[in-house]
This record gives sequence, structure tokens and C-alpha cells, in this order.
Amino acid sequence: MSGSLNSSNYEVINSEICDLLNTGKYSYVAINIYSNSNCTAIARDEEGNDLTNKIILNVSKILAHKDENGNDVNDKITFTFNDNSTLILDDEFDNYWYILTGVPMKFTKF
Repeated sequence: MSGSLNSSNYEVINSEICDLLNTGKYSYVAINIYSNSNCTAIARDEEGNDLTNKIILNVSKILAHKDENGNDVNDKITFTFNDNSTLILDDEFDNYWYILTGVPMKFTKF
């Protein structure tokens, strides 16, 4: 499951995450984020860390609006990951692509 990473694809991304989880095979969904449409160049966050195998806790969408000072705010998509990091992508400035993968459940016997 892959595609362009922007707020207009929020519903698609959300559905893909739900589809993976609803198979019953996966406990989490991880995302790899790329800086090219061929999904061959891994993107990096603001601190220089690779955006690979990031386990998604939450995805949200912010619609374009005016802030309290009357400034335009662009559409954004926000990811929160299990390592307590957050990635906010602005549709106007950021061009990324993604691949989602399910993280298999680990069964334990007692």
C-alpha cells in the first residue's frame, strides 16, 4: 500500500491502515516515508533520522484555514509515532510518498 503523502489522501491512508489491521494478522502498522515517487530514497525528519519502519499511533488532518492573526494555514497531515515523535507535513511545501506495512502479531504461550 503506497501513494503520495498529503492531506488529500488522508482518507485513503486511513482506510489502508484499517484494512491492514482488520486482517487480524497485524498488531501495528508501520510507515516508510520517501522523498521520491519511486519510493527509493528514504526521507529524513528534521533531526536527520530516517523515516523508516515508523509505527503509527495516530494520523490526523488539518484543513486550510486562517489562524488567529489572519494568516493562511495550509492543509497538513500529522503522524504520531510510538517513539513519541510527530511528523507534520504541509501540503504546500512537502512532497513525500509512503509505503505502509503491517507489523505481525507476536503470540506468546504461557
